[in-house]
Amino acid sequence: MPKLSVATLVALFLALSPSSPTLADPTPVELQQRAPGLIKQLGSEQYAERRAAQRDLADIGLAAFDVLYAARENEDLEIASTAERLLSEMTIYWSQPGDSARVRDSLEDYGRLDVDERADTVAELGGLGQREGLAPLCRVARFDLSERVAAKGAALAMYLSATEADSLTGQQYRVPEDARRRLRLVLDELTQDYGPSTRQATRWLQRFVDQADQPAEAADAWRRELATLQSRIEAGQSDVEPNVLDSLYWNLLRVELQAGKQQAAAATARWLAAENASAAAGVLQRAFDWMDQAGADATVDSVLTGRPVMPYLETQPGLYLAAGARRKQGREQEAQQLADQAFAVGPQPRDNQGRQRPLFDGRVIAGDRLRQEGQIDWAERELRAAIEESGLLSADGAYAAWLLSDLLQDDNQPVEAAAVLKSLLAEIQLNEENQNQYQQLTENRSNYFRPLAELSAYEAYYRALAHRDAGEASAERAALLEAFGHDPTNADIPIAMHRASRPGEEYRTVTVEHIHTLADALEEQIDQDPSNSQPYNQWAWLIANTEGDFDKAVRYSLRSLEISKQNPGYLDTLGRCYYAAGDLEKAVETQRRAVELSPQYKVMQRQLEFFEQELSKQKQ
Repeated sequence: MPKLSVATLVALFLALSPSSPTLADPTPVELQQRAPGLIKQLGSEQYAERRAAQRDLADIGLAAFDVLYAARENEDLEIASTAERLLSEMTIYWSQPGDSARVRDSLEDYGRLDVDERADTVAELGGLGQREGLAPLCRVARFDLSERVAAKGAALAMYLSATEADSLTGQQYRVPEDARRRLRLVLDELTQDYGPSTRQATRWLQRFVDQADQPAEAADAWRRELATLQSRIEAGQSDVEPNVLDSLYWNLLRVELQAGKQQAAAATARWLAAENASAAAGVLQRAFDWMDQAGADATVDSVLTGRPVMPYLETQPGLYLAAGARRKQGREQEAQQLADQAFAVGPQPRDNQGRQRPLFDGRVIAGDRLRQEGQIDWAERELRAAIEESGLLSADGAYAAWLLSDLLQDDNQPVEAAAVLKSLLAEIQLNEENQNQYQQLTENRSNYFRPLAELSAYEAYYRALAHRDAGEASAERAALLEAFGHDPTNADIPIAMHRASRPGEEYRTVTVEHIHTLADALEEQIDQDPSNSQPYNQWAWLIANTEGDFDKAVRYSLRSLEISKQNPGYLDTLGRCYYAAGDLEKAVETQRRAVELSPQYKVMQRQLEFFEQELSKQKQ
């Protein structure tokens, strides 16, 4: 065998190496660079050249997608029709091995669906959440031939990236950094496999990923893009859906606020409210929340004082919304003036023609909404007015009384809370006619009106708390026993009995019996229906606040949250369970999440303050 020189061996090795430049497959970018010349060749007068160009473009595959997509609008009809045919013949693997089973099922026949069916499928992908839906939505944005469907895919991918997992509040003002990285990774993988894309939907996604780095430039680019898109929609040249356009304008508002473009942001917010007049309350509430997070007081001012005045801001709910925005700014005098104006304007008469009458009138609705927003003083005024104007035994008056008592108790005013229920009970029990009238309310609208025994239990319970605050231990214990007699299923009552001031041995024994009886009853409910979250939560709350198996309380509380994810009340329970089990750090972490989701409840805030104090003591 003849000897081979070192130079010959090196040359042979390089020739056989898979990484050899001379044998390496062209990159997607190199393939893309060939595509424009081949597109031009599709219009050649020579049949052989046209056929060769078609064959080469088909061989290039999806790397030629963007060029072929654009070629559909070519003035040369031969080029346009051939590009359309080549695109329709491309094989696109809509689902990938890394997709979940739900994604694979959704995309199984995607390529054979019509535009409307594909749009529905894309909406389903958006409902799967960020971890499952993001990658397939980006594929749709890049490769679906319909502008409408591709745009929907991009908008949903952006929405998911700006939405916290299991969020109750929708997309956030600030896009979480880990979500931005995840979206960038998906886009980079598509670019690596098929080269960069110039399609509109993919361009949106790339700009969305990069916008936080240079928000001013991104805001200007988005505004130009949206102006063009809106003109095309109005001219009938684009079938992008209105909700997609709205979503893009929300992102424009986000990036304008981040760039400090406060006047431009105000114009965007006003546009969104005008385009969604029937949902102006939700639009402006979210916009004001974002402005508050951005510290954009000038934007709030421009929205509230801009001309023409938005019609919604002249209504009762609009005035209260403006009052709340001013209160957040610390401009209390202006806030109170707007709230006074809202109260004076009162609820608008409702036109119920052809529609079912609402359950409650405007004062009750306004009071409940203000209560949920944490505007306690304004809510109390509206609810008391509802009672006075409608009467205690009307549907509006009775429900307003219940809401008012709950509001006052949460505000740590048990004397006033008990007094409201005492007045309601006195009116109900005045005569048989009144009792029958209230009974009909509880039967017809059981979700809103508590049975008489439950109302009596809460009145006695609130009265017991008032006695406790006054240092009247004997009256406190007697009122708690009375409350439990009315409603032995209310866990808060035996909890209060367990904490009662100066209990004797007999009282302690009775209390423990009540706790065990209620715990056993809740266990039976769990056995009968393991999918019901409420008894898990009630058992955990009862035990964590009294005595028993605290580790089991944690397990039951976690189980309730598996069934009812991110429920603020259940998180409040879990915080107490962690505290009872001795895990103060988790107690604080969980309670903070509960308060974040329901910041209007002062009782949750008080529990968080207590946990934080206990954790601080532990660390000293």
